[in-house]
Amino acid sequence: MPDAHWGYGFPIGGVAAFDPEEGGVVSAGGVAFDISCGVRTMLTGLSVRDILPVQADLAESLFRQIPAGVGSRSKITLDDAEMEAMLVGGARWAVENGWGEERDLERIEEGGRMEGARPEWVSDRAKNRQRREMGTLGSGNHYLEVQATEQIFDKDAAAAYGLHPNGVVVTIHCGSRGLGHQIGSEFLKENAVASSLIK
Repeated sequence: MPDAHWGYGFPIGGVAAFDPEEGGVVSAGGVAFDISCGVRTMLTGLSVRDILPVQADLAESLFRQIPAGVGSRSKITLDDAEMEAMLVGGARWAVENGWGEERDLERIEEGGRMEGARPEWVSDRAKNRQRREMGTLGSGNHYLEVQATEQIFDKDAAAAYGLHPNGVVVTIHCGSRGLGHQIGSEFLKENAVASSLIK
């Protein structure tokens, strides 16, 4: 469950396969199909006691500085060459451009970059939807939360992750935004056409 929440019947992003002998299909989007949604939790080194006196100012600052909501845009604008580099480079591209740290890549699947990326297979419509969305939070179930660790259930696991009671973490749930949604939409249409031709 990379999105860390349930959908209607099974997890968001779940893929289901049905018996081909019974006329089955592969459903790439039983509930939703946006690509690359995920959740990351970051340690702050702060305690609840540190945050309480400034929580209103902190919330206001986060609201002002993080573009969120439908149609949100960031200060980052990708031209054609940068778009290609981002699609091939993934999180490594972000780190190389100053929007992350090298150590971040150690905590991301495949080091933040998938081999064999083919940006030429991504439609112009998908690329255009992403051009001004880099660094935005988006809408729907995406969120950025300042959270407190209220209770520890597994002390060894908590220690391994650096968690402790009354510690403050920041959790972000976001994904590929319009780019991933467009790619998913186009793939499902192609899949439906291919399925109809097979029958």
